[in-house]
Amino acid sequence: MVGLHACGSLTDELIERCVSRKVRSLAVSSCCYNKLHEGELYRPLSRRGASSPLALDRHSLRLACQDEWVASPRERDSRRREVAWRLGLDLLVRKGMPADRYRTQGALPRCYFDLPFGEFCRRVGRECSPELPGRWSERFAEKRGRERARQVRGLGLFRSIFRRPLELWITLERALFIQQRGRAAWVGVFCPPSVTPRNLLISSVS
Repeated sequence: MVGLHACGSLTDELIERCVSRKVRSLAVSSCCYNKLHEGELYRPLSRRGASSPLALDRHSLRLACQDEWVASPRERDSRRREVAWRLGLDLLVRKGMPADRYRTQGALPRCYFDLPFGEFCRRVGRECSPELPGRWSERFAEKRGRERARQVRGLGLFRSIFRRPLELWITLERALFIQQRGRAAWVGVFCPPSVTPRNLLISSVS
């Protein structure tokens, strides 16, 4: 049984079925750890994982997949522009809100982020109903959005320290479950991260 980049809970299903049906050999690599079938928390498979005080919600699990090893410079620039545009718009509409916190804008068409900042705000304002101020400076609002995006990237550098350890914890926890069921299990890598950062592999034979 082979699973290459089995998203989230699919990896757990594959492992559980392999063990319960006594499949001779298994090789599985996971990705998108935040894609859970049910509930908001990761459900550890092993006894040691279940006894851990570590509680991983979807937001925490998404952290393990937020690296940019294989993104092109154009893709990175596009992503940073999207973040700056979203944060700039949020800072504009937040002034009239009772709660001073970020409000998600939901999924938006990719082409919206190719628009100039002012046109982006007006387009989203017309279609998604965030109330823009009566008078505002496009240049100043865009500058604030870019500054805020740089601050967010700075915070992301600290959070990035935990990406690989978190991914390793999940992978080793799944391997422990296999061993717990009386099978041999190994954890390794099958390619360099420049090919894909989701390069951890669990293998097992009965």
